[in-house]
Amino acid sequence: FPVTIDIVDSSPPLPNLIVFDGSGKRIDENVFYEAREKNKLIVWGGSPTHEKDLELVLTSIRRISRQEKVAFAFVGYTHRALLEIVPKDRLFLFSLVPNSVYISMMQMIRGDIGIAPVAEHPFNLGKSNPRVMEYCFFKWLPVSSNYPTYQGAAPGPSCTPLHRSS
Repeated sequence: FPVTIDIVDSSPPLPNLIVFDGSGKRIDENVFYEAREKNKLIVWGGSPTHEKDLELVLTSIRRISRQEKVAFAFVGYTHRALLEIVPKDRLFLFSLVPNSVYISMMQMIRGDIGIAPVAEHPFNLGKSNPRVMEYCFFKWLPVSSNYPTYQGAAPGPSCTPLHRSS
């Protein structure tokens, strides 16, 4: 059944949410909520088809996780290298969920920054830009590759993606 949660700072937990830490161990979702409140939360979501896209940001994630007060939430696919470079207490893994609850889950996560890297590849030229649109909808800062897929993706001046070269 679809679950809807309003986008407000006091969003309740999503029932039956399953959260894993960076070591793959299931954790109480309150551990995630506590880490989210203490850190800026950087979010990414996608399938294993994005492996090359995520490889673009591994070095940046390593640096940021060592120098800044951040935590990471990865929905769906998680690049294996992330398990080694992000401290286990600041890496939270969420399973893929049916489309009917995806938006509710992303609302519950309440990120601060959403990343949208794309590798230069003919397949990515054919993609549309829903990822940046989602991040804008959630009022997260979108950080995307400076690639045709995301150029001009902002729905308006209140949400302009920060583009970084791939």
